[in-house]
Amino acid sequence: MEENMKLVLCESPVKKEKIQEYLGKDYLVIATKGHMTELSKQGYFNLGINIDKNFEQRHIISDGKIDLFKNIVNKAKESDEIYMAQDPDSEGNLIAYLIADKLKDCLYDKKFKRLKFNQISKKKIIESLDNIKDLDEQEAMFGKTRMAIDRIVGFLASPFVSNVFGSALSAGRVQSVAVKLIVEAEEDIENFVPETFYTISGTLQTSSGEEFNVNYPLKFKDKAKADLVLDELQKSTFNVFNIEDNIENKNPPPPMITSTLQQTMSKLYGFNAEKTMELAQKCYEAGYITYLRTDSTRIEPEAVQDARDLLTKNGHKIPNKPNVFKNKSAVQDAHECIRPVTIEFDASKLSFQDKDEEKLYDTVWKYFIASQASPAKYSTRKVVIKSNEFGHELKCSGKCLIEANYLDILGIKDGSKIEIPNLVQNESLQLVKDTFDITKKKTQPPPRFTLSELIKTLEARGIGRPSTYAQVLSTIEARGFCELKGNVYHPTELGRKVIKLLDKKFSFMDYDFTKKMEEDLEKVEVGELSYVDMLSKFYPLFKKEIVNAYNEAGIKLCSKCESPLRKSKDKDSYFCSNYKFCK
Repeated sequence: MEENMKLVLCESPVKKEKIQEYLGKDYLVIATKGHMTELSKQGYFNLGINIDKNFEQRHIISDGKIDLFKNIVNKAKESDEIYMAQDPDSEGNLIAYLIADKLKDCLYDKKFKRLKFNQISKKKIIESLDNIKDLDEQEAMFGKTRMAIDRIVGFLASPFVSNVFGSALSAGRVQSVAVKLIVEAEEDIENFVPETFYTISGTLQTSSGEEFNVNYPLKFKDKAKADLVLDELQKSTFNVFNIEDNIENKNPPPPMITSTLQQTMSKLYGFNAEKTMELAQKCYEAGYITYLRTDSTRIEPEAVQDARDLLTKNGHKIPNKPNVFKNKSAVQDAHECIRPVTIEFDASKLSFQDKDEEKLYDTVWKYFIASQASPAKYSTRKVVIKSNEFGHELKCSGKCLIEANYLDILGIKDGSKIEIPNLVQNESLQLVKDTFDITKKKTQPPPRFTLSELIKTLEARGIGRPSTYAQVLSTIEARGFCELKGNVYHPTELGRKVIKLLDKKFSFMDYDFTKKMEEDLEKVEVGELSYVDMLSKFYPLFKKEIVNAYNEAGIKLCSKCESPLRKSKDKDSYFCSNYKFCK
């Protein structure tokens, strides 16, 4: 290695090539290919966490990464500076911290610095060199805390489920709650009792013979009451009671964040969350879009101006002031939305590995540009008509698009029309003979979850984080807890049984408990709650629930460590399943 060479570590080989190209010969960039370390599977229940010593975690170099680790150590020994250039989110922070922590064991005299950039462009990477920071343990604690809780839940609850059902099964803090949503939706459908109701509609006409449809605004559960109102309407004459003509704006949607990108790609193209994230990762590493894991709709001022300039150049209207979108939480506001790196490059100006990658970029580009366009404008009309003899009200309404604006950017066609004549106040109207009638209808059962709606519900309930949804949804299918038929989730019988068992035994299955846990994790992320305090609060309650669950299931536990006992080969005696580490 050359003198004064600087070492840069990132996750992806594709990302490595781009960074190497932009930084030049004074830097050596090495890709770790994701995590190089993992939580060991030693100790109580193979947790790799010392419960009795402040939940201390034991991380080891992953299998298959040892030679790579040795190479990095050798290169680092020859380097003046070592930069961790992992992704700018909590997962990237954790990867950077854990790799550096292991390297420090071999390179105690070296200092590690953090490079952060949310897009792989020469400008942003060079700029990051002017904003170098020390590795921040607090940033990593969010990831370590989430990792610890998920390991504890998964490694303790999964053996319990497996012991009860007699086969290898899994449970998880987020995955099991996601399956619960699917199971409950199915139960709501099965328990649904349809109700019959009746509606009345018909046709009126003006004195000049113009006809239009109207509706009686109330629904009837009693057919006799509907018949009575219908009879009175058929004997009535009518006058226009009120007319409201307005111009209404429909604002453009915000630019993409992780969850809305997953939802939109599912609706438009049927992509599952995992495929969407894989495609987004490719676009990010190619330098086409900004970082793909973000909860924030914030846009850098320079990018806002670029979008407004492009819209104006292409003859589109823009609002007087840039559109600003409110975030649900300020925690992730350090990250931008997902947007194109080079605004003027639509999909036709770039090269892609396949058509699906192009579709994803095109969607990100269109939604970002549309977010800064003017609202769509509609002409609307609402009319109230009264029966002169009986006082019954009839209503009708309609809208017509008069300015598409952002809809044009998204390619959305709206052919709605106002099919109501130009009426005037108190105008007399006549019933068109034999058009008024009663329609019998039934209430419909609630729908099952589509992939898009499940993601939307998980996010709304504060269950997990959007960056984890792709893995969660992939896992619950792979474990056989649900099936995705078309674009709709159906629980399996196994999924029903496991959720019924877990829901009775564990607090982590409660939606409010799960949401509160996510809120506490965010507090860890910003330093308002410590790793030890959160684990100390969570673990005793969860351990008590595990022990109670085993006892209620009639499964014997070790008197020393409370791990489940297993029958020995002669079946006349038992031994502790945690015998290697039993106290």
